[in-house]
Amino acid sequence: ISEEDQEIVLEMAPAIHRPIIRIIGYHGLRLYEARTLLHSDLKLEDGISNIRTAKGGPPRSILLDPQVIQDIKSTPRCLNHQFVFHHNGKPYTKTTLWKIMRKALNEAGFPHITPSQYGRHSHASHILQRGGSTRLAQDILGHADIRTTERYTHTLVEDQAAVQRRKSIAN
Repeated sequence: ISEEDQEIVLEMAPAIHRPIIRIIGYHGLRLYEARTLLHSDLKLEDGISNIRTAKGGPPRSILLDPQVIQDIKSTPRCLNHQFVFHHNGKPYTKTTLWKIMRKALNEAGFPHITPSQYGRHSHASHILQRGGSTRLAQDILGHADIRTTERYTHTLVEDQAAVQRRKSIAN
């Protein structure tokens, strides 16, 4: 979905859950990666976060959006654990986060979009639409194999009309 549509989804989510939904959408994190983000993973003074992948690959570093940094700074720390995102003093569970995102997507008019499509798939497409390379998208998303990232290039077919050569000779 578009960046504008992601903002609509964010508005439909309760304010308490917007920070974790925003980092998923703005940075293409897997739900697991967002749920298990620790304060020790953050270098907010540099605007960087280390992401420990859900699939056992090497950690990757991402440059954080200023709004995400503001969200993190305004989220109170919990004394019971070191997770960045939590609600009611507990880390998000997989099921809880999925249900929260599913409800926001439905209320925003996107019942056909999954939470993964909202975050990872959309973010990959946005990188490519902004002129980023497939290799950059691979690094940001933490794909071990470039072929995984290349699956997102099919979404750019509709963008091809804007760059097609215009015919100047009428037959």
